[in-house]
Amino acid sequence: SAITAMIALTVLAAVFTTIKELKEQPSELMRPKAPANGKRILLERIPFIWKRMNFFQKVVARNIFRYKKKFFMTIIGIAGCTALLVAGLGLKQSIISIVGRQYGDIFRYDLEVTVKEGTADNIEGDTYIKNFLEVSKENIKAIYGEEQRETTLLTIPDLSHMSEFINLKERESQESLALEDNGVIISEKLAKLLKVGKGDTIQFESSDLVIYDVKVIGITENYVGHYIYMTQDYAKQIRTNIPSANQLLIHLVDSSGRNEEAISNKLTQNENVVSFAFTTKHADSFNSMTSSLDTVVIILIVSAALLAFVVLYNLTTINISERYREIATIKVLGFNDYKVSQYIYRENIMLTLMGSLLGLILGKALFVFIIVTAEMEDLMFGRELYASSNITAIVLTFIFAMLVNVMMHFKLQKIEMVDSLKSVE
Repeated sequence: SAITAMIALTVLAAVFTTIKELKEQPSELMRPKAPANGKRILLERIPFIWKRMNFFQKVVARNIFRYKKKFFMTIIGIAGCTALLVAGLGLKQSIISIVGRQYGDIFRYDLEVTVKEGTADNIEGDTYIKNFLEVSKENIKAIYGEEQRETTLLTIPDLSHMSEFINLKERESQESLALEDNGVIISEKLAKLLKVGKGDTIQFESSDLVIYDVKVIGITENYVGHYIYMTQDYAKQIRTNIPSANQLLIHLVDSSGRNEEAISNKLTQNENVVSFAFTTKHADSFNSMTSSLDTVVIILIVSAALLAFVVLYNLTTINISERYREIATIKVLGFNDYKVSQYIYRENIMLTLMGSLLGLILGKALFVFIIVTAEMEDLMFGRELYASSNITAIVLTFIFAMLVNVMMHFKLQKIEMVDSLKSVE
């Protein structure tokens, strides 16, 4: 479909241009195209601005709006270049940032150990443990209307130091959420998939196939997986069968990772340990999954560079060819090659600036579209577009524009002053 659309647009542009040219008289087509007539622009009607502009600024302003088609084509082309850069750079930063958020800010423990029910005491006294939080982990099915999703239910017996291990908070406001005995807190992506909000009542089907109703009292920031958090006291109110603690969330004495192999060997030999995982391993696994993003970003940068180059090079070439006698005339008036280049460059720089600002808006929209479209069901990407992405996108756009300007400098040098004597007829 993309190739079809590209071919259709190319053919349409060629047909439109051909029809327009065929309407001209043969005698008109044989003569060089006359430059567009100058007109008063809006800035001239604002005296306190126009009077403060110097000669070159006034010339640039008039020339930009003198050729309206090239003006809009350049603005749209540069905006597309900047938008691609904003989306690509923003996508990479947004996705990479969720690793630190999930396994540093939200999940604050170093190791999770799943044990057989009632056997947590067997490892709680190990010397590598600084402190721990007992939880009951259960794989359940969350249900709301016709929507249902596989989810992890964490039942917390002791809330006194839960925040040291799991940080529950709203994503946008960053306000902490308190887990209470009158409902559950669910992760944000699960809430979106189930289409529920704070105050709604959802159901969950436990591992023993019993369905319970629970009230949602909060929606917490979360990026990897789906979670429902519940106090043990609330579980006692709604459930007949209360599972005992089967998982320890652990802070290690040495969290540098140097002793992970020794701890792994010790846990492997413990017959009461069902499974265990270091948060560093989760983070490394996620980073390896997203390593291909570098290739995507490079492709977007190259595509943006080509777009900026094609747009600026072609339109600047057309601009110079249509103003050949004008440029030759200013050389006769005493402009050296450097000043002649500046005469054209100022217009390109202003158009690049305007296009870049429009591109920031389009890039934000494209970024949100890609984020929402590319997300997997059990994964939520970051929604923040960092200022560094916008700044980098504008800088790269201007670098591409300056490269085109350097190439045009040599073309402007070849214009002879004698061309100013040639008339249009």
